Amino acid sequence: MIKYTQKWCIVAFLDDNKKPEDSFLTQDWPLHTTLAAVFSVSTDEKTLIKELHSLQLPKKNTFSGGESIKWGRLTVNLLRDTGELQNLHESIAQNLSKYDFEFLEPQYAYENNKPHVTAQKTGRVKTGEKVTIKSIALIDMFPDGNHSMRRIAAKVSLVEK
Repeated sequence: MIKYTQKWCIVAFLDDNKKPEDSFLTQDWPLHTTLAAVFSVSTDEKTLIKELHSLQLPKKNTFSGGESIKWGRLTVNLLRDTGELQNLHESIAQNLSKYDFEFLEPQYAYENNKPHVTAQKTGRVKTGEKVTIKSIALIDMFPDGNHSMRRIAAKVSLVEK
């Protein structure tokens, strides 16, 4: 039997109606862009949430869908990023590095990060389609040790209330 350890990721949902503590099955991810792919870290949820709130968030939050490509079995649309999403990705990694932060797949991180949206059951982003990111979310990848569920641990708004 596989032993699962606590893992996290940070995403921006394209439909901003999800709330902290909402859960969903692994096969039912809402449409999102991943800002920090699956990672482990040697700190607790409360500290991660505090770090999420301390991030320097991008001033630009509207992007457009770029080229549609296949990544293995997945279809993704790259996002046309003028640096804001890449800077946010690197800022997240920098903020969390003091906690023995480690990406599960570092070959797709840092300079190899490619902002994208993976096609989901609920839809996909089309080439040229505008995408507005209103908040970022910390995702618990194994809530209560359950590897088939995901839980939104926290959200931070990018827009003024």
